[in-house]
Amino acid sequence: MIEEKSCCFLTFIEASSAMQFFNEYQGKRVLIGDQEIKFGWGKASICPQYIYNDVLNGSCRNVYIGQCDETVTEESLRTEFEPFGPIDQIRVIPDKHIAFVHLCSVAQAMKAVATLPNRPFFAGKKVNYGKDRSGNVGGMGVGNALGGGFDPAAFAMMGNGGIPMNPQRTLYLGGLHPDATPKDICDVLRGGLVQKVNFLPEKNTAFVTFIDPMAAHALFVRGNNEGVVIKGKRVKIGWGKPAPVIPSTIFQALQQGATRNVYVGPLDASMDEDRLRTDFSEFGEIELINMVKDKNIGFVSFTDIASAIKVVENLQSSNPQYSSLRVAYGKDRCNNPLRPPRSQYLHHSQAGSEGGDSGFY
Repeated sequence: MIEEKSCCFLTFIEASSAMQFFNEYQGKRVLIGDQEIKFGWGKASICPQYIYNDVLNGSCRNVYIGQCDETVTEESLRTEFEPFGPIDQIRVIPDKHIAFVHLCSVAQAMKAVATLPNRPFFAGKKVNYGKDRSGNVGGMGVGNALGGGFDPAAFAMMGNGGIPMNPQRTLYLGGLHPDATPKDICDVLRGGLVQKVNFLPEKNTAFVTFIDPMAAHALFVRGNNEGVVIKGKRVKIGWGKPAPVIPSTIFQALQQGATRNVYVGPLDASMDEDRLRTDFSEFGEIELINMVKDKNIGFVSFTDIASAIKVVENLQSSNPQYSSLRVAYGKDRCNNPLRPPRSQYLHHSQAGSEGGDSGFY
């Protein structure tokens, strides 16, 4: 909070939560008190590993004090907590002998929880973490963060505030059909934006990196519960090596709606699929080209979102034939919601009857 400039900066643990918050309120009239406020992006920052690890174990901004006596008041708690940093909220509940102090950062709360039990004022009292009210499920909670639909199995793997207990983003798919292609893989992937599909045909394996760890977890849980079939063959699903932090160039492009899919149009008669493949393959490996001839438009999906970003940023300036066309991001079909769990519709048909060539069994 910078009072002299009447502004503040909110830093989320998960980048996806910040994006969800921004998208939820962008363009809306938001009031704090009687003052209308503006939203925008601050400088990119990375959550320190020690804070992330502590959050996975239950840390948050809210400190719980139990077994309180009459000495515990808002004034006494303010005196004890102010040395750790700015206080967001203090709540004392005398009839339950408990109290909660919301600090303005997780790091401040971590110091308080580590230090206060050794102070005389807190002798005989319990000091631990409460629940951060900013991490409530619902509204902008876990369901929206999954990129579509709330999956109870995925939620069971999350900690306070919907943070995944394992921040993995990369899934391993093994035992693929010898004739499988990146398109076959992406036809099955659902639940979140895909950053990259690393297909290794010689090993019949693939590694799929999602933007959001929670999308990867939801698919991992569903795949292990129901099985995954790609091109008529059931495949193995597991975890790959942890993906590095999303590069700032990709993170900034995501704020502008970046996906693996690029829209281009209107196309004239000379622009066919082969021409698009030749021109677009200079930017990276192509997963799928979809021509919508009756609308004179096309969509090119890459295996790597970084390739799509390069196209949108450079194609019109590097290739004169596209200078007058619209080149923008399309929708990544992998970001479509996971279908309901199989258990929800088995009563409509016999088990196995709707397995099909690909999907979840």
